[in-house]
Amino acid sequence: MNNRKILKLLGDNRSDQPYPGRFGPVPGATLDGGSWTLPLVNLQDPELALIARSQSANADHARFSVRFTREQTLKAFFLGYTNLTISAAISLTGYFDEGRTDIAWRKRFQAYPPVAFTGDLDWRAPNWWSGKPLVESLEGFTQNAFVVFDGDVRARVIDVEIEDPGNPDGFIDFGRLLCLNGWQPVSNYVLGGSLAFETDTVIEKSMSGAEFADVREPFRVYNVGFQHLPEQQALDQGLEMVRRQGIHGEILVVDDFAPLNLHRLSFLARPRQMAAWERSAPKRANIAFQLKERLP
Repeated sequence: MNNRKILKLLGDNRSDQPYPGRFGPVPGATLDGGSWTLPLVNLQDPELALIARSQSANADHARFSVRFTREQTLKAFFLGYTNLTISAAISLTGYFDEGRTDIAWRKRFQAYPPVAFTGDLDWRAPNWWSGKPLVESLEGFTQNAFVVFDGDVRARVIDVEIEDPGNPDGFIDFGRLLCLNGWQPVSNYVLGGSLAFETDTVIEKSMSGAEFADVREPFRVYNVGFQHLPEQQALDQGLEMVRRQGIHGEILVVDDFAPLNLHRLSFLARPRQMAAWERSAPKRANIAFQLKERLP
């Protein structure tokens, strides 16, 4: 099976501020660098409407470093709730050492990867040359930029450079930073998983029968289950994620790496309910999740 087609549930964030735990300091990260009119520390707050804003869209301003309190192993990098344009790109450089002299890896990715090859599009299509998604296709979705690494990467420091000099806002906004480890089950989810849009829009009816809507933003709800997993993995990864995240924690859901569906099937969510671990056979277990999209 193609490893990149297996659902990933990435919920072990390593880039929030460190804090004193019951059994000792819990590691985290500090952020610095660039020039920001709204501070980088806002990226470490789960309140998504609390943003960091660069002084300008210039690359010298729209950059920062993530300095972990100790070396971390990561599966993904996520910047959420952005104003990046379709042509934006992000460059990451990981270092083994705090002084940033020993480069561990480099990764550059597009905020919005092409969804098709030029040859697959009608020559009259506005995105014929770039293959990028159309603005109208992205409208209504929360705008996130993220990369899932081909394999685990390690770093003590990550330099982040934002390349979006033509941004019409004249600055770069982000609402959340997540440097993630997490869980990729050994087998894919079972058939019958569902993705639905729900809304908290309230409809009121007048005495004449006319209806009025208090419109709220639709959000995604993902129901997904795994069966006959190795018992220990379902405990160590699945049930442990339930314990750590509760119904308030953040999980990046990455279902399909195909660029055409990336913005539809991958999003930041929280568990809507606490999942149960079920023994399905000797040394085998089931676990299922209901995940609700987080909105600012």
